[in-house]
Amino acid sequence: MPQDHQLVAGWNPHRLISWAEKMGGSVKEFIQLMLDKREHPQQAFKACLGVLNLGKKYDDQAMQLVCKKAIEINSISQRFIANSLKNRTYKIEDEDPGNMKLPFHENIRGKENYK
Repeated sequence: MPQDHQLVAGWNPHRLISWAEKMGGSVKEFIQLMLDKREHPQQAFKACLGVLNLGKKYDDQAMQLVCKKAIEINSISQRFIANSLKNRTYKIEDEDPGNMKLPFHENIRGKENYK
């Protein structure tokens, strides 16, 4: 095997899915979809490892929420997961839009300026 491909020598789909299962059902389903998306599952190993390694930095609940959202909108990519976790977009949906307020800034005008 070429040196560039030796990274995946000890890996197989079952091992990746088992690791994902420890984080939760949505993560497992997401990894399964990533593997199924490719003609050869080995082509998805690096992206799967990228997603699973994010689990070391973020908690399981965050991983679950992000993977669930990715599945819902059919965005099965490591980039989507990484960006969602980094930008915390998974937390925005939990907030009530009525309670969200704009930050104060002198250039932001209120509704009284529009009639």
